[in-house]
Amino acid sequence: MTNKRAIAFSTIPEVNQSCVNRPVVFFGAGPIAAKTFRILGEHQLHSIVDNASNMWGKSELDLEIYSPASVLEIENVFVIICSTSFAEITKQLGDYGYKQGSDFCVSPILNDLRVIDDLENVSKKMLFTNGSPKAEDSQYGGGVYELCVNGDEWIHKKVISGNCYGLIKFEDNYISVDTERGIFEFNSNYDIIRSKILPAGMRAHGVQYSKKHDRFYVAGSYLDGILILDREFNVVDEIRLSHKKERFGDPKHHCNDCLVIEDSLFVSMFSITGNYQHDVFDGGIVEFDLITNSMVSLKCRKNLSAGQSEAFFELNSP
Repeated sequence: MTNKRAIAFSTIPEVNQSCVNRPVVFFGAGPIAAKTFRILGEHQLHSIVDNASNMWGKSELDLEIYSPASVLEIENVFVIICSTSFAEITKQLGDYGYKQGSDFCVSPILNDLRVIDDLENVSKKMLFTNGSPKAEDSQYGGGVYELCVNGDEWIHKKVISGNCYGLIKFEDNYISVDTERGIFEFNSNYDIIRSKILPAGMRAHGVQYSKKHDRFYVAGSYLDGILILDREFNVVDEIRLSHKKERFGDPKHHCNDCLVIEDSLFVSMFSITGNYQHDVFDGGIVEFDLITNSMVSLKCRKNLSAGQSEAFFELNSP
């Protein structure tokens, strides 16, 4: 069986480059071949081949359709697979002695199927969190879930119940946050090793850990900021997005999640200016310097009202 992840998918420029001064054969008659013909540059399309014997001798794109074995008679041929059976045809061409990339590729028309194909061949065990209210049902409600996927078959189960947001790998274990339990660590058997209550009303909404700084960073959607914790889950500092919560009494930015890369903390939110409650849709990402805990830059997607064009911009602090 052909390793589907090794299939020679391609881009239009790559195909055009490979076709220069070579006779080109489409493997697979039908609409994919017609669409591929329209997107390619001016190249020598020699013929079309197809595994369906009832197609041999017929014509398409003003070319005769032949048996696949006919490509062996064409010198310096380049074959473009124009069929959704690209995995099987890849093996077939490989058995003929042709090499992926240099002698044949899959039509760029089929690139969208690459993602679908990858998903259909996933065999993984995954963990994810659900921020819904916790429930006694083992299949539904908030908590940490285990998902086992094997191709198009899957099963899931809730392994920890809670109103959970965010999930990261931490050394040999995992870290998540729960509105009631606070921040907690659990092992691969889903045993909770330790936990610590977070400040009331912050609504923890995401967690990250920096090995470099040896700190946890917890985004709080009602805090309008990020709590900084040490390894023992003690609060050592915090980063506020603005003073609007103190001024108006309720959160205005709504932090979603955070990400640490080296000395930078990136925080996503509903509104950078703190005006999403007024239908100002300027959600975005703010970068903070973890050395100074000060804002470095922000990226915002802004759409003030229906019908207006979107604007992307970057602001740098002094």
